[in-house]
Amino acid sequence: MENLHPLMTRYRTKLKQASELWLEGFREACCLHRVAIYCLRSKQLMIRTGQCFLLNGFIFLGSAFVVCWDDEWDSI
Repeated sequence: MENLHPLMTRYRTKLKQASELWLEGFREACCLHRVAIYCLRSKQLMIRTGQCFLLNGFIFLGSAFVVCWDDEWDSI
């Protein structure tokens, strides 16, 4: 039981580091004003960003449709 204390301390430290990195990344991802500035400066970047947004939206909606359709098919 005494051998678990250093292991738990190390685990807690790694968990704290991972949580801090995740929060930092989340905060950076929420800085949409930076994207807006870059898109206003570059028309090509604005077009590519819009295309990426649409593609991700279609993939998400398509996967949701397939899951819902599969659930309905199983109930028949």
